Amino acid sequence: MYTTYTKPVNRQSTVKKTDYKNIPVKVFIVGELRGGIKIENFCGNFCPRGPQGCCTYTPTYYLFDLAYMLSIGQEKFIKEVLLKKPLTVRRLYIQVNPHSETGICQFHDLSSGCTLDWVLRSRTCRRAACPHMYEMILDKSVSYQSRNDLEFKLKRAFQKFIKEDTPLFSLKDYLKPTDNVESDEKLEELKNYLTEMWDKFPLKERTAHTESTETFDFIIETKVKQIEETSIYEQYEVEAIKNPTSP
Repeated sequence: MYTTYTKPVNRQSTVKKTDYKNIPVKVFIVGELRGGIKIENFCGNFCPRGPQGCCTYTPTYYLFDLAYMLSIGQEKFIKEVLLKKPLTVRRLYIQVNPHSETGICQFHDLSSGCTLDWVLRSRTCRRAACPHMYEMILDKSVSYQSRNDLEFKLKRAFQKFIKEDTPLFSLKDYLKPTDNVESDEKLEELKNYLTEMWDKFPLKERTAHTESTETFDFIIETKVKQIEETSIYEQYEVEAIKNPTSP
């Protein structure tokens, strides 16, 4: 299969004029509640957008996400995000703002990609499989929608559960405290409230359901030919041959 890359001269290219290499790519179809498609060693080598890939996204965490992470012992991550990261705070969810200078996600590293453990990534990030990725290795044959549907339903159910218990609940009351209240005190109140509501949440047992994880291994052989160069961009034609190594 062939893919055309367009690269600005003043940015590091993911392919070079003499780029002939075999690249191992591993694909995980994760069946757990916080499931999705995880692909190792693909984006940095094949994304036509460059090293930042699609990680200009603003990760969004809902009440269900925060309560679930607290329930599995991720309080340190919650505090790191809520106290130290630049946020946009809504009534029932938060968004972690990207770097103001670059627009790239706070959790993204240009050399290694996402720095978050899988379970800490937002739903959108765990679902990410761009058309380029499908064309190169997934062949539009991978389905994981049902597990994400359950996650989405549980998020809405937990939100409704809190609104019924506390109709005027708002994250802004905890994450934008008044001048005479320390933010860590309000954060402790929020943590205790979400933990209490999680313990009462009648559907939380459904979060324990898991499905097996499928793993696929490929070696992608690439051959690159430069087809045009101007003062603005370099354009390459890349032949990528997918060779499955899994039985």
